[in-house]
Amino acid sequence: MLLGIGLAVLVLVNDRTEHAALYAVAGGGGMFAIGLVVLGSTFRGHPQPPILVNAVAVTPGADRLPDDWVHLFRRRRVSLAFAIGIAAVGAYMATIVLGTVWLVLDGTEDAGLLLLLGVPVLSAVVIGVYAVREWMSRRRLSTFGLAPTGLTLGRAGLTLLEPHRTRFIPWDAVVRVEAKNARTRAGESPQHPLLHLVLAGETVEVQLSRYAAAPHVVYSAVVTALEDAAFRDALGTSGVQGSLEVWTANAPRGSSRR
Repeated sequence: MLLGIGLAVLVLVNDRTEHAALYAVAGGGGMFAIGLVVLGSTFRGHPQPPILVNAVAVTPGADRLPDDWVHLFRRRRVSLAFAIGIAAVGAYMATIVLGTVWLVLDGTEDAGLLLLLGVPVLSAVVIGVYAVREWMSRRRLSTFGLAPTGLTLGRAGLTLLEPHRTRFIPWDAVVRVEAKNARTRAGESPQHPLLHLVLAGETVEVQLSRYAAAPHVVYSAVVTALEDAAFRDALGTSGVQGSLEVWTANAPRGSSRR
């Protein structure tokens, strides 16, 4: 972040043209934004157990779910620095695109430079959509009266409460559950565990690290509810809620990451 600010100041001091501000943002804005993202990603919260809530209170929309009481695994709220950093990266990409078009239109740069804008345009769109979704999720998790984001478990099924949609999946629609690790440039990473809900003709991917509860607890709760009829029938009661709280307390250290 400091390097980005230093580069921007250096450009402003030495460049007296009308494009100085654009060059300053292009030179230091990206480093500053990435620094915010890295800073925000270092904030890690303690694992939190699910809470026993009324399904109507946490489900947006007028559709009534089959379950009255559910266990809500809240989605992890990203830090403010991370959210601002993601938005700043998207804004930086948009600035690069608009700035390049400006330089071409006033004759400072050759029109062939426009051919290189594919990656910045695509990056700006993808990052912008991600930033909006995270902002919506953060707002719903921190504002009273709005349905939160996360995952709920009830006798009839589980519900995915995403920023952009709500989806109820009955237990009898789930064929099996698979544990996976997300693929990164270095191969599969155990730091990003996935839960695959295999349905008839479809696989729903759930990113376990997005929840405030430890990934072990979320996975165990879903698998146990699917395979153990007695546990499934007891969902929505204080007895199962107590078990989930014990699981959270006994979860391995380091199993909950942002």
